[in-house]
Amino acid sequence: MAAAGILQSDLKWRGNIFRAGAFYQPSLVQLHKALKEFSNPFKTDEETVTWSALTSRRMGDKAAIASAMMAASLGEIRAVKVGKKLGDYAFLLSDVRRYFGTPLLESGMSIAQLSKATGWKNESIAHWIDEQLLEAEQIQLRGQLCRVITPAQLLRFRRSYIPLADLAKVMESRPSSLIDKLADVDVVGAKKLPNGAQRGALIRMADLGKWAMVGLQVSRGGLFKLQDYS
Repeated sequence: MAAAGILQSDLKWRGNIFRAGAFYQPSLVQLHKALKEFSNPFKTDEETVTWSALTSRRMGDKAAIASAMMAASLGEIRAVKVGKKLGDYAFLLSDVRRYFGTPLLESGMSIAQLSKATGWKNESIAHWIDEQLLEAEQIQLRGQLCRVITPAQLLRFRRSYIPLADLAKVMESRPSSLIDKLADVDVVGAKKLPNGAQRGALIRMADLGKWAMVGLQVSRGGLFKLQDYS
């Protein structure tokens, strides 16, 4: 906490039996007061981390811990649980993670890295995140905001959607040609370009499965209703 600049160290505390500890008490009281004033308590199912757990043994990055503590003292991240002791204050782990850029980036991919790995356009990935179709973590990296997609988030996205361009490639077709053939299939996530064209269209895997079943019924000469597969 001293490294974060939020507590004032008392270097001579050992030589005075009336001193409570290694920090000046007024600075500790002020920190406790600030965390309480900035707090926003509410019940949540999200994972939380307590102030006492912000240690290098658990979190690893001392500089990131200092940044997170400073952010909390300034109200940039707010406690969702208030305790009698400073160490009992709890924060959303997703809020705290923003200040631990390097470990999270190593476990996931930035937009640029995901684009290189998949061939998807940077602007399409960013648009999917903005539209909340693709989850991402927001972190600070060298002072700049950066969005990182974890393996679990990418897996959930791939289970839910397939980019039209990927489907066209598998079917040895062009996206513009394929979208005409899929006129009755809902397309989501497309970003409109200034020239009127669209980029980054997605098809829900569930919809694709329904139409595959419809096509199978037709090929067998059977009667079908689309709602049977809803």
